Amino acid sequence: MDGRKLKFLLQQIGLNPKQFGKMTGKSESTIRRWTEAEHVGMMYEVILEEFIGKKRFAVIEEEWLQLEEERNRRIEESKARSRQS
Repeated sequence: MDGRKLKFLLQQIGLNPKQFGKMTGKSESTIRRWTEAEHVGMMYEVILEEFIGKKRFAVIEEEWLQLEEERNRRIEESKARSRQS
């Protein structure tokens, strides 16, 4: 999982970095740093899934995948426009 996904998950669940830090034994500053990181350990995604339940997590993850698909589509369109210029 990357930091953008962690940030999205926390927002959707309604947890702030301080609260998630308490759940994981990490500092608020560490969690904030992770939300900007390229990679965050998979175990933290599992902690969130267990916290909210598999069904709710699946719904939120589907929302994330749709957002990522849209983001990637926009990036590709932008690259195509740049190549045409």
